[in-house]
Amino acid sequence: AAARGEAFNALEAYVLEIKGVLSGGRAHGNKLEAARSLLDSAEDWCYSDDSEAANTEQLTAKLAELRSGVEEACPDYFDAVREDRERLEATLKAESEAEAARVKLEGKDDHDQRRLKYPERMKKVMLNKDEGVGLFKDGNMEVAISRWDKALDHCEKFVDVSPEQQAEISSVKLSLFLNKSQANLKLATEISLKRAEEAATSALEIDGMNSKALYRRAAAREKSGKYAEAKADLKAHPDQEDTAVIALTKRVDAQIARQAKKEKQVYGNMFG
Repeated sequence: AAARGEAFNALEAYVLEIKGVLSGGRAHGNKLEAARSLLDSAEDWCYSDDSEAANTEQLTAKLAELRSGVEEACPDYFDAVREDRERLEATLKAESEAEAARVKLEGKDDHDQRRLKYPERMKKVMLNKDEGVGLFKDGNMEVAISRWDKALDHCEKFVDVSPEQQAEISSVKLSLFLNKSQANLKLATEISLKRAEEAATSALEIDGMNSKALYRRAAAREKSGKYAEAKADLKAHPDQEDTAVIALTKRVDAQIARQAKKEKQVYGNMFG
């Protein structure tokens, strides 16, 4: 039973991941258009009686068939993703080498600058924030997140701030956490989804009713299989008429119903 569950989850996760790229504005998503019908059919099959009756081997074969079909239909997408990955690796290597050279030359790191005046520290925050936004727009999610992490590090180094300055710092931190959550959602790996949820939670600690934070945490939880928690976030969302909220709620409700049906079948088999 555990193996079958893992096989189903792998199939479902692949469908949701690729559909998320196609419809979520991620880099090169338009290159997946040729696979839309394949993905729609696979998603319908996941929640059909045929899926419920499929065993582990059949589910594994279904995933292999779908992967092959998507890759055959959309070679340009996978070529572009590979090129992006290679560019990212080269960028990270160059940045690492540049940072090592700087530390060797200066013999110190940013901890020596904790007493910077407010405008100077905020300049460092905004420089990293804006660089992250540019990287995000170029599709370099991992490097963008690292820039926003640096900006957040600088946010913790302000000293002797006024109430007005603290309010500005909190506003910037809110934006940074929202950005991190969005970028991690687009990466859509298991660890990235966890980080997307954590970043959205940090944003909500600043603004408990922030609509973007609630939606992004719900999206991360839905992709991670935390359907009840995702549902709670969606119910708390201040705009229940938002089309994205409505669509995500529909998906979450379908998953909750599927789980309830599966549990009912399990108990029926136990006591029937």
